[in-house]
Amino acid sequence: MRFAYHTEDGESWCDVILENVISEEEAFDKFYELFDEFVAENVNKRNGNDVFGLTPKNRFDTSTIDELMKISEDEMKLILPELMFWISDMDFPVAKGLIKVLLRYPDLLIPAIKKSLKEGVPSPRSQFKYNILVYLIPELSLRHKKMLIEDIERICRFPDTFEEKTEEVYNAAKALYDELVMMW
Repeated sequence: MRFAYHTEDGESWCDVILENVISEEEAFDKFYELFDEFVAENVNKRNGNDVFGLTPKNRFDTSTIDELMKISEDEMKLILPELMFWISDMDFPVAKGLIKVLLRYPDLLIPAIKKSLKEGVPSPRSQFKYNILVYLIPELSLRHKKMLIEDIERICRFPDTFEEKTEEVYNAAKALYDELVMMW
């Protein structure tokens, strides 16, 4: 699934989400409502590979976790970006199950994690980088963690986005970096 910055009518998604909202909580609620609608509509439009039918329909949809655990690496390549989205908030019921699914494919996960931690790339929520640092990377093998050490070190030494400068993301990166350095 590719996300556009504008609706089909040409409106900015930010404008649509922030229209008539009073608080940040209302904005997030509206975002999740619109996103759930978008996913539900677009999942039904897919005709090709059945693996797309296994992606969560909304943040509560844990019904396909067991089936996702059985898909091939080639199938995972097709849906990895969509599955990564759902770990942006670990309060989503589907998130914990998807962490287990994602960890089954570490060789595919490394480039996705590197892209997510890349310098100058803000995520939609600072929580996304935090969740990668706290829930995904620590569960990887040492070999795979070593592939990410430069990205983690960069966040510790030269945080460049607002979210990387937040105490939560910085502290998670620092703790992980210190742990990796101690392992060597």
